[in-house]
Amino acid sequence: MIKKLAMIAAATIGVSGSAGAAIITQTYDIQASFFRVDFAGLQIGEVPVDPVHLNFTLIYDNSMNIVNSTTGLTVNTFNLPYQVRYTYRTDIQGLIVASALTPDGSGCFDLASSFCAIILPISNTQFLDSFVQFAPSGGGWSAGTLALNGNGPPPPVPEPATWGTMLIGFGVIGSAMRRRKVHGRLRLA
Repeated sequence: MIKKLAMIAAATIGVSGSAGAAIITQTYDIQASFFRVDFAGLQIGEVPVDPVHLNFTLIYDNSMNIVNSTTGLTVNTFNLPYQVRYTYRTDIQGLIVASALTPDGSGCFDLASSFCAIILPISNTQFLDSFVQFAPSGGGWSAGTLALNGNGPPPPVPEPATWGTMLIGFGVIGSAMRRRKVHGRLRLA
């Protein structure tokens, strides 16, 4: 009987889903600018819209993959004339927002007259990883400056040598402060 209850409890826990699962409601404000040629095939004179502004609200379940959908998506403003769809992938906990998404949810197609944006998590926040516009001829333009919800990309992680230099600097400052306190106490006593 105890084994049977343990198996039922284990099955119930397994069915209940992941502990971090939640229905997410978020408004994303994407700004991309300073586009540069990213793919071959551009005709001379084709210039993308610059800057691009996309503001949308999305309601989705972060415990399941959502592929090539418009369910829960409300586009508030967008200055490109393209349809907006999204894919949410649990393996990367990221969104792919585009006008031409792959059927398997792995990315977006580089079709003429389309766009693709990838939003990824970094340290409990999200950032815009890339934004590409595809010209009518099929060539692509990649944004040089990206911002999501008013924030630019996350700052780069310092290299180990930089960390070492910072730690030595903090040690020197701490030592100087401690020496100053000791000398100050001797003068007051």
